[in-house]
Amino acid sequence: MSKQIFLTILLASQLATAAIEVKSTAVNGKVLFEATGRPSMIKIKGEGEGAVSNLQLNQNKISGEIFFKLESLKTGIGLRDEHLKEKYLQVKTNPVARLTIKELVLPAAWSLQNATVVETAF
Repeated sequence: MSKQIFLTILLASQLATAAIEVKSTAVNGKVLFEATGRPSMIKIKGEGEGAVSNLQLNQNKISGEIFFKLESLKTGIGLRDEHLKEKYLQVKTNPVARLTIKELVLPAAWSLQNATVVETAF
């Protein structure tokens, strides 16, 4: 999830007992990916535009959907990008990846008051 989502949650901390709607747009985000091939020493890194989300936070449970445009993926090598999109991801018939979260239960120690954004290296 993006920083924007967690910052929105932090700003809404006074509504901890009510459901909170959390949305993000692709504008300021990006999706990073790493693929490992055969042999396992082949590692491909790439990125695409940010995901769009529409999530609901209700106490310690998250539900909703996150969408991502597969056509925006880039690895830095044009021919590899073409093969990735045409052969493996089939973006012409599947242009958008969608993650549906029905009910993700957050850890018991989690709360809006102690939510933080953590940067991780890719």
